[in-house]
Formats: sequence, structure tokens, C-alpha cells
Amino acid sequence: MKWDAKSINYSLQNAGAVFSIWFIVAFLWVAFSSLTYPFQLEWIEGQSMDTVQRVREGLAVYAEPNIEYVSLLYTPLFYFFSAFMSLFTGMDFIAGRLTSTLAIIAACALIMRWTRAEGGNWQTALCGAGLLCATYRLSGRWFDIARVDSLAIFFVIASLYALRFGQTTRAAITTGLLICAAFFTKQTTLLVLLPVISIMTLYTLLSPSSSPKRFMCVLCLTTLLSLAATIALYEYMSGGWFSFFVFKVPMGHHTDHMKYWNFWQYDVVIQQGFVLAAALLGMCCVAKTQRPLAIFYATILMCILASTYSSRLHMYGWINNLIPLHAMLALLAVLGLSRLTVTNHIFAPIASGLILLQLLSSLYDPHPLIPTAKAVEMGNNFLEEIRKHEGDAFLPDIQFIPPHAGKKTFSYGMGAYDVFRADLGKDNAVKAKLGKELETAIAQEKFGVIIPGRQVHYALPQLNQHYHVEKTLDYPEGFALDSHNTRQVSLYVPTHSTP
Repeated sequence: MKWDAKSINYSLQNAGAVFSIWFIVAFLWVAFSSLTYPFQLEWIEGQSMDTVQRVREGLAVYAEPNIEYVSLLYTPLFYFFSAFMSLFTGMDFIAGRLTSTLAIIAACALIMRWTRAEGGNWQTALCGAGLLCATYRLSGRWFDIARVDSLAIFFVIASLYALRFGQTTRAAITTGLLICAAFFTKQTTLLVLLPVISIMTLYTLLSPSSSPKRFMCVLCLTTLLSLAATIALYEYMSGGWFSFFVFKVPMGHHTDHMKYWNFWQYDVVIQQGFVLAAALLGMCCVAKTQRPLAIFYATILMCILASTYSSRLHMYGWINNLIPLHAMLALLAVLGLSRLTVTNHIFAPIASGLILLQLLSSLYDPHPLIPTAKAVEMGNNFLEEIRKHEGDAFLPDIQFIPPHAGKKTFSYGMGAYDVFRADLGKDNAVKAKLGKELETAIAQEKFGVIIPGRQVHYALPQLNQHYHVEKTLDYPEGFALDSHNTRQVSLYVPTHSTP
């Protein structure tokens, strides 16, 4: 058999497609095996579902923080999607998890459609979806949990797809509304989308054609008007608490100086080096024949690197912030490969080989990511221990499930943690008031049981004065990478209880 560059390229793409199918199936297997797990896969899932329940009940998503409810710092669209999903699934974790899972499936479908629209074959399109699914483990297995990230990355890809292929006024309006939807799913998406449309608008205004100018002007106008109108509406409806949680609290967080270099060394080069090289190779070759397209893709790459870097520099910026980078690198790599393959470029086999190496380096064992019967038993035992105690149970790290033990939910958790660790300037009084409310409740022994989490350390002196440790027990297991599996926790009861 004669081996030339073209046959080698297609052989490497076929191999990549096979591994991609494995990654896609592995993700779907883990995701659908975890849908009905009745406890948190990740420590903020419960508070996220508490917010979904508030939407179902017609309560405010953003309100003055108190001991019963502290808003998360994300924009609200995911909660509305999940609340709608709960009409079919019931008000349980499955509503949020299915929303996220379907969003990732839709994102993979968009990557494949985009690849085909650029002239790529089905093997290359499968590699795009496979590259994204291959990062499931690298981003903490967050694709299918009840959090905002998966839906946000779907809207980012959909916005950029509409920007790439849209030509009519209707398409421009649709693109602007998709950008608005991305922002209202997770506000950091604007760090990618606004610079991209700004740079492309400037480039278009300098080009001789009038049609792209009209498209970009309508797009910019739609984006600005939709963002301004919806932000103003939410700000008015929330009495100012929308901007407090969505903008002020995140801006008050400090920077993790350890990540200044680690992001580039580990998150980019070590974890995604092969696919980044494939993307750069494809863009360099495309620039020779399709300069506007190369500028568009290069702009996306620069913006996604800058925005992800900014997100990771935030103190406690977790690896879920890498999901947009992983998705865009997967997309750009296969788009570059598609153009190289269409033009029979000599570097096409190199790009295919780099993508295959990326897939091979991402192989993982999916079994540890799937909740077990033992984990369910552990969670049920945990609930039974809580049920034995009279009065309210204050569980900052366990939200949404206390009602299964006949207890009231205190949706405090990560929302309070974000407020406490932020420098709020003139609004620091909000933080002081929230802390004082918890201290007073502890001093008055209002809770029948407390299991200290990552928040209560702000009131530990009061806790130790008014409560004592009755026993230790196992937390329900979590299966995302920031959940400490099989961890022992201390159960505190009021000092007037019998030791």
C-alpha cells in the first residue's frame, strides 16, 4: 500500500475518530449513570438547586443576604432552564444535571456542525466533539453537574457560530440575543464575547464591503440594548442586589499569585499543548489564503486565553474555569485541520497527529466518577443521623437535601463564603451583618445540630462556646474533583445536650 501525506492524514483522522467515540460514550455513560444520584456530586450543587427551587416558588434569586439564603454570584438563566426542566423530571438534582448534560451534548453537536460547515469530514467533526469530551476529567467532571458552566459554554459556541455564518439582519439580532443569553448564564462569558465582537467590528469597518458592516452594526446594537435592558430590569427587580452579587462580590475577590505562571505551564502547555499546537498550525496556514477567517479564529484564541487566565487568577478559581478554554481549543484545532485537509496541505498529517496525541494523553478511567451503591447508603445514613436530632440543622456544605431528613434548608454555603472573602468597600457592612446574624443564632443555640463546613470558621469561637462535638460521621460522597470523598465530619449539638 502506498503511503502518501493524504492517506496518512486520513488514517490518523480515522484513529482520532475511534478514540473520540470512546470519550463521547464514556462521558455519556458517567453522566447518565449519575443523573439520579440523590446527593451532591459537588459541594455547591445543593445550593444551586436551592436557587432552582426558589425560581419554581416565585422567590427572588437575588436578595439581601441572611442566614437562610445567600445568593450565588452567577447570573440566573441556568436556574430558569433547570426550573423548566424540573416540570418534567420533578424537583430534584436530575433537573439541573440533565440541563447541563444536554447543554454539553448540544455544544458537541455545534462543534461538529461548525466543522462540517468549514469543509471538514465526519472524522474531523467527531474529533472536535471527542476533544471536548476528553477534557471531562481535566475540568473536574463538571460537565453534567447542576452548575452554570455547561450551559454557558453552549451559548458561547452558539454565539460565535452565529457570528461566523450569519449574514442577514435577523441573524445579527439572533447573535446579539445569544450573547445576552451567554451573559445571563455566566457573566464571565462577556470577557470572551465582547472583545471578539469589538475586534471583528473594527476589522469589518475597515473592510471595503458594506454587507458585513450592516451585520456588525445590527449585532452590536442588539447586544448592547439587550444587555442594558435585562441588566436594568434585574437591577430594579432585585433592589440593587443583582449587581451586588453578579459584579461587586466577584470584583472584591483577591488574586492567587501562584497561578501567574502555573496557568501557562500546566493548564495550557502540559494539559492542552498538543491541541493548542494543532490550532496554531491550522491558523497559520489558513492566514495565507483566508486572512479574515484567520483573524477571526486568532481573535477567539487570544480572547479565550485572556479570559480563562483572568478567571483562574481569582483566589479559589477552580478548574471548571478551564471549560471554555478546552472547548475553544477543541473547536479551533479541528477547524484548522479541516482547512488543511480541504487544501491538501502538507501539514495536515501533522495536525491530525497532534490531535490524536491529545486524545491519547487524555485517556482516563471513568469508573471512579460514577456514584456507587455504597455512596447512596452512606448518604442515607447521614440523613438518618440528622433526622434523630430535634430542631433545625445548620449544614453549610449540604443544601437541598435536608428536607429529606425533615429539616429546613439553610442555603448559606458558597454564597456566604464568597461574600465573606470579598473586599466590599463601603458595603462591608453587609458582610458584618451576615456574620453577626450567624454568631447570634449560634449564641442562642437556635440549631439542634451543626456540621461546620467551609463557612462556619468565621464563627468558630462562638461555636465552641455554645456547642460541643457529639460524634463524627461520614459525609455523603461527592464525585467531582473538589469533593473530598469519604470525609469524616464533626457533628455539633448545643451545650445543654447530654454529651
